[in-house]
Amino acid sequence: MKSEIDIEVAKKLFHKIASEWSLTAAEINALLGGTGDIDDRQLTEEDILKISTIAGIYGALQTLFVDESQWRGWVRKPNSDWNGLSALDVMISGKLEDIQKVRNYLSAWGEQHNL
Repeated sequence: MKSEIDIEVAKKLFHKIASEWSLTAAEINALLGGTGDIDDRQLTEEDILKISTIAGIYGALQTLFVDESQWRGWVRKPNSDWNGLSALDVMISGKLEDIQKVRNYLSAWGEQHNL
C-alpha cells in the first residue's frame, strides 16, 4: 500500500489537473469511479494508478501542444479517432483501461511526431 504522503501528493496533483481541465465534481467522480470528494476518500491502488495515468496524459499534452489553451482544452475536443467523442468522454467511464487508452493514444501521437 502507498504511504500517506504518496496519497496526499496524488490527491494534490489530481486537484491541480482537475482545476486546469475545469472538471466538474461529477466528472471527477466519474473519472475515479466513485462518489464524494476525493479528499474524503480512501484511495485504492487502482485510484492511484488512474491518477498516475491521468498525470501522464496531462504531461503528454504539455509536450504535444505549445499553447496552454490547446493542452488545457484538448481533453474536451471531439476526436474523429473516437467517433467524435472527446478524450474526457472516453475516460469518463472510470475504468483504468479507458484512461490508459487515452494515454497510449497520446504516446503514439508523440512517437509519430518524434517528440
